[in-house]
Amino acid sequence: MATRVTVTDETIELQLALIEELHAITWESRSDQLLRTAAEVERLAATVVQALVDVGREGGHTWEQVGRAFGVTRQAAQQRFGE
Repeated sequence: MATRVTVTDETIELQLALIEELHAITWESRSDQLLRTAAEVERLAATVVQALVDVGREGGHTWEQVGRAFGVTRQAAQQRFGE
């Protein structure tokens, strides 16, 4: 079951803060922190992608259209993003 998430200014600000954090970290000195930050960015990106797909679906886009946008079949899109 997909989790419904609304993209808000707060979500975007958190993503920007994480990106700024990436700029402040060097691989040599803080590789553990860099990897944790990368994992958090990936989780946030997945949340935003799901929210945008939900908006598209609520707006009438078909699973065929979603699949085409992601370069997968409609079945794969529905499995990945569906409820």
